[in-house]
Amino acid sequence: MSMDDKTFLNRLEQSRRDVEKFAAAVAPTGVTVLLPPAINRDCQENWADYSDDGDAVVHFWIEHKKRSFAFTGRDDYPYSTVIIDEVYKVDSKPHPCCLYVIQDKTLQYAAVIYGWTRPHWQKETLPDKAVGRNLECYTVGKEWVRFCKNTEVFTCPASNGVQ
Repeated sequence: MSMDDKTFLNRLEQSRRDVEKFAAAVAPTGVTVLLPPAINRDCQENWADYSDDGDAVVHFWIEHKKRSFAFTGRDDYPYSTVIIDEVYKVDSKPHPCCLYVIQDKTLQYAAVIYGWTRPHWQKETLPDKAVGRNLECYTVGKEWVRFCKNTEVFTCPASNGVQ
């Protein structure tokens, strides 16, 4: 039994409103959901001409850093916390970052800090020998960081938790 055209268009409109609500809900996490223009078909027979490539396009901000030491994972990362960035840099952005990617000096491995871990971040004042002053930085415990090869930053971890 096929759906009548009015019911289809009503469901399509509700779906669009639901995608808009989803986009608004994830915006604070550093993910921007871009919605293509909605174009309804002119008649039921032309449905194939109006199919789309998906409901939305995702855009998110990443901050990238490189460290002066090598690491391959949590076990050989030499500190108990990972420096994310200076507090003023994080707090002054007009948008939150979705990911902070901290690569080791070989550029083969990464420590990935997800924006959703922000409740676990701490402010620390740390010396910066290169500039000869102390910097106020956000840090996070290694348990909240995903360590992986740089080619795996955008792949799903094998486990349900942070790796």
